[in-house]
Amino acid sequence: MKRIGTLFVIIFAGFVNIQPVVSQVEVIRKLPSSGIQQGVATWKEPYPDPDIVRESGSSDFAGRISVGGQGGQNQAGEALYNVQSDSIVTLIQPLGGSALLSFDAVVVRQQSPINKDQNYEGTLSLEFERMQFKTSGGFKQTLSETSDVNSDDSDAQLSVAVSSGLIETLPMSLDYQSTWTKREGNNLQNESTHRDDLAFKTVGTLGKTSVELDADLEYEDNREEKSKDFGTAGNLRISLPFGKNFALNMKTIPIYARSRTTVSELKSASVETGVGVNWILNEEFQTGLTGSRIDAWSDGSGIDYNSYQSSWKGELGIDYKPSEGFFTDPSYTYTKAKGGNQIHDLLLPLGWCSQGRLKEISAKGGSTLIRTDAGGRVKDTVAWMLKTAFVPADNMNLKGDYKGDYLWQEGEESWDHKMEVDFNHQPDPGLEYHGAYALSNNQENHAEDLWEQQYLLEMTVKPVINYKNYKVDVSETLDAVNGATGDDILSTAVLKISFPLGSELNTQFGFEWEWINRTSIDGGPGNYLHYSAGLSLEGKQIPFSLTANYSLAHGYRGLRNDVNTSIKVPLKKGYAINSNFTLSDFEENSQNQLYWMLGLNLVYEF
Repeated sequence: MKRIGTLFVIIFAGFVNIQPVVSQVEVIRKLPSSGIQQGVATWKEPYPDPDIVRESGSSDFAGRISVGGQGGQNQAGEALYNVQSDSIVTLIQPLGGSALLSFDAVVVRQQSPINKDQNYEGTLSLEFERMQFKTSGGFKQTLSETSDVNSDDSDAQLSVAVSSGLIETLPMSLDYQSTWTKREGNNLQNESTHRDDLAFKTVGTLGKTSVELDADLEYEDNREEKSKDFGTAGNLRISLPFGKNFALNMKTIPIYARSRTTVSELKSASVETGVGVNWILNEEFQTGLTGSRIDAWSDGSGIDYNSYQSSWKGELGIDYKPSEGFFTDPSYTYTKAKGGNQIHDLLLPLGWCSQGRLKEISAKGGSTLIRTDAGGRVKDTVAWMLKTAFVPADNMNLKGDYKGDYLWQEGEESWDHKMEVDFNHQPDPGLEYHGAYALSNNQENHAEDLWEQQYLLEMTVKPVINYKNYKVDVSETLDAVNGATGDDILSTAVLKISFPLGSELNTQFGFEWEWINRTSIDGGPGNYLHYSAGLSLEGKQIPFSLTANYSLAHGYRGLRNDVNTSIKVPLKKGYAINSNFTLSDFEENSQNQLYWMLGLNLVYEF
């Protein structure tokens, strides 16, 4: 279990901002070399805009339906077929005043000799001036049948969200989600799980009193492992101002968890109650001191547990965050369990920010030290970070980050370091270049360090010659890793060029060179070269659109040829025909393989 199963729980922050769905759609079909067809519905062309519909006062209804199929041959020479359909419907209906209803549904189905997929999704939203309601659901199932494995995977989901502003100073939100997961198949690990989550949150003021209330409930039924988990958590914080610059803070955090299996049961409950004082000097500076007590109870069978434990906790923090200049937010927390461990938590952030060239430079350090009642070392966690953001000139950005952490537990320790630098400059709309560098290091128990370096250099040039747009992309990436078996270096250089040959005809050329210092642990270096050429034909004077690409690759990965073409023909009254063809000829396991697929789809938009 989960967030609730711990003593301290982080409840979802923020409020649900429910907006009517704005859908865009274009069907994209990807043909992987494995021969297994994939159909994915994505959104590209705009569908109804809720704001425009609200202003017009009239409803807007749109949709798209696509049916078709594909056939071909896989690498083994076996015949392939794939029948598929997908559709989307969107409705946005004004209800008078500022009220608005929106609905959308998506259905995707496909079937091949070894797969049967279906996906259903729907969303309904109601939006009023001070209240919003949204419910959505979906079901996805994949059936696979091969010579080795028969599997049935399904996922279902239902969610409901309500946000209310009926009390202007105290907005509220309520979210519920239920999910079902099933995995079945021979030679596979079966899974059948049902989970429910309910969360309530409100933050605001009642008069001069500040109120924050969270409530969370979780339930999970794992039928395969025959276990059931249930948990609830709350978080109530109240702040009462007194005097001119002071506020009295009170908090209550109750938690309950129950876990059942076929051989054991454990019930646990805890309550943290605390009181504190904030000194508010101004909007930019405040400091606070809080003390609290934590009582925890446990009961169960078939498992070891501590029936009762109490702890004391003290918190001290300073918050100084002006709009510009230096800022800091240090805090220290001490927790001591009666007859148990003591915990020291320290956080030390410090930085400087501005609206000028130097946007931010900051550092942060934190540690969690756990000690026994007698002061013995139990666990040490230390983390630190440096961050900078700089604008040396217009349209130029320089960012740098460094993170590190150290962990000691039960006599074992580990170190982690990671540094990243990113530079981007666009001195002209037709020129942009970018560079990045990353370095990471990991060491565990004084073993050999593992270092990894990554370099990236890329440039884009977009000249305009005789009112025609040209584009050139050049990039180089390098990844170097040293490990126990030796160094591994991978370098990839890419060149892409596109330019028009007419008002409707565009061409693209590409070249990629990949170099690796060893093709296996004991192997020598290798090169892999990839060439590509393509054209696209589209324009108002042409009654169709066409794209075609050919690529040739050779080197240590083997010889490979690929052809991809697609054509779209718009018909009258919202109909269109889409066709695509893919052909791949390549070497695999020292044998030539041939894969091809031809597809045809009829599309209707309304």
